[in-house]
Amino acid sequence: DGMAQTYLIVVKNLGPHDAPSVVVTDVLPSELTDASWECFPMAGVTCPASGTGSIDEVINLPVSGEVTFILTATVSGLVPAAALHNTATATLPSNQGDTAPANNSATDVSLNGALFFDGFEVADGPLQSLLRNASIKIETQ
Repeated sequence: DGMAQTYLIVVKNLGPHDAPSVVVTDVLPSELTDASWECFPMAGVTCPASGTGSIDEVINLPVSGEVTFILTATVSGLVPAAALHNTATATLPSNQGDTAPANNSATDVSLNGALFFDGFEVADGPLQSLLRNASIKIETQ
C-alpha cells in the first residue's frame, strides 16, 4: 500500500479583532486517501474534535486564538517523480477584512522521494517520514 503522511496545520488570529466563523479548508488531492484529522483548539477557540477526509470546518478565533489540525492520510497512486500538492486555507467571512490575505493559505509541494524547499515542510527526508507544517495567519480589520 501507500506511504503514511502527516500534516500539521496551524491557524492563528493575529488580531486586532475576533474572527468568528473562519472557514478552514484542506481539499485533499486524489493521491491522499484514508484521511482523518483531529482539531486541537487553544482556550476560547471552538472547532470540531475530529473528522475524516478533507477539512472543511468553521471555527471561531478570538484575538490571539490558535487552532491546530493534525491530518493523517495515505499517499497512494503517486508515481515516482510525480509532485503531490496540498493546500490549506483559512477564509474570513465576507463582512470581515484581512490586512494581509497572502498568508491565509499554505501549499505543500513534494516530490515522490524528494522535496521542493517551499517553506511548508519542517524536516528534510523522504516523503513518508515527514511532518508537514502549514502556518496560516489572519489579521482582522
